[in-house]
Amino acid sequence: PAPSLLKVIAAGGVDFEMLLTVLSKSIAVSSLDELSRAIINGLLRVDNGIWSTRVIGVLLSSLPEDADSERAWEQVLGDWSPVSLDLAISSLEALTAAIPLPAQAIPVAAQLVKSLVVDSPFLQQLRNENTVIFSVRGVYNDSPSWDLIDTFLKTTIASTESYSGVILSSLLSVLSTVVTLCNEMIDRVYLFYVDVIVPYLAGVDSSAQNYVPPSVVVASFFSSMPWSRATFHYNLPNSLTHLSQQVLSFPIEVGELFSQLDWDTYIETINASAAMSSAEERSDGVFVDLGGFNVLRLLEIILSLNVIVPLSLPTGLRDAAFAISTNEDWYTDGQFLFDWRRVPEEEFARVFDGTQMRRLLTRAPIRDDPSTRIIENF
Repeated sequence: PAPSLLKVIAAGGVDFEMLLTVLSKSIAVSSLDELSRAIINGLLRVDNGIWSTRVIGVLLSSLPEDADSERAWEQVLGDWSPVSLDLAISSLEALTAAIPLPAQAIPVAAQLVKSLVVDSPFLQQLRNENTVIFSVRGVYNDSPSWDLIDTFLKTTIASTESYSGVILSSLLSVLSTVVTLCNEMIDRVYLFYVDVIVPYLAGVDSSAQNYVPPSVVVASFFSSMPWSRATFHYNLPNSLTHLSQQVLSFPIEVGELFSQLDWDTYIETINASAAMSSAEERSDGVFVDLGGFNVLRLLEIILSLNVIVPLSLPTGLRDAAFAISTNEDWYTDGQFLFDWRRVPEEEFARVFDGTQMRRLLTRAPIRDDPSTRIIENF
């Protein structure tokens, strides 16, 4: 019986090598789930990194091709979580070392990563390392714990031969779990999305079997994120350039993110930067560079979202962007987003090169008559 077997394993009264051999066979047989669960839970609870890494290896390599990942997790892995930080780290390293994984094993591996983070010493370590993400603008603080998760996810995605909605959803669920437990991680997760997920989605083949549109997966991910806690838009140079490149492909998702970001701090930061950057001021009083704050990309995003999903624009930000004044000294009104005179004309011409409106009208998923909003943009 499984409970008796657990006690025997805990007491060291059984041949562990033999158990691993039995496990490699029993995993493939659904009627032996209870036996598999007892062996896995017993060996993983032996606080020994060697056994945890070997159990993980056997589990992921032995799942049958038609394995139901939910059954594999709920029925086989049980509710295991590591009892020590060293065990959690060695288990994460074992998961990464097992890559490339069979497609059916990736959702199980993702669930296992989540179990390593939830309710374990690893979570506290992750929180301690990420109380402050940016100590200097544009430079992430070190986080060895995040690096372990990051490496597993990047290596897994790089090893997949083609897009899979199930695989992408399971990997994004790891990020969602991490951020839910440690909100400060949202800035790292956004960078991961830009650097890893976006290039991955660029190779999507919609004719693939069991195709799940990326927008469905990404929408669920974006809606679960605490974007109001993010600071990347004013701490990470050129982040708004990256965001503007996603508007036409994922307008609803970008709108969801955009609507929650802290724009008051962003506006205060860029205006303070403009006021203090006297060394960058040209003789005609125009600032050549604002340190990568991408004020024109922000304007581009606002104009795009105004046409596609206007309700995603925060009221205060929208009012400032579309403010009109008859005052000759208009900037003294204090109602504008930014003193646009500080941006060189050539910068406006480079960003607004005459193609924005055409791209919006030919590529964006506009569901109503946008005429009024297009005129408003002009």
